[in-house]
Amino acid sequence: MSDRAEPLPDTGERMVPERTERGTFREHLTRYRFAAQFVRGKRVLDVACGEGYGAAALAAAGAAAVIGVDIAPAAVAHARRKYGVDARVGSADQLDLPAGAVDVVVSFETIEHLPD
Repeated sequence: MSDRAEPLPDTGERMVPERTERGTFREHLTRYRFAAQFVRGKRVLDVACGEGYGAAALAAAGAAAVIGVDIAPAAVAHARRKYGVDARVGSADQLDLPAGAVDVVVSFETIEHLPD
């Protein structure tokens, strides 16, 4: 994990903590704080994990394991590098995990990016 990882560019497609307006970032954190109360000791999947700050927050909240999935390879690489997240490239509508692999699924700010 490296706090000195260069932030991702702000393309408007994902939340970038270092580049997004503070109030917007707080709104996103509030969603993850809500989810955090359900993850202690659980295996968690964060669909559309973006740059990884939320998946890392869920891990810090006591999740047994967190897998982040995002369609953008650059975001996945960033999540691994900056937060040490088990991030994987994948699509929200075609998750490649075996049945029963996770106990809790979170997905924020995702549906508007899906064509179907």
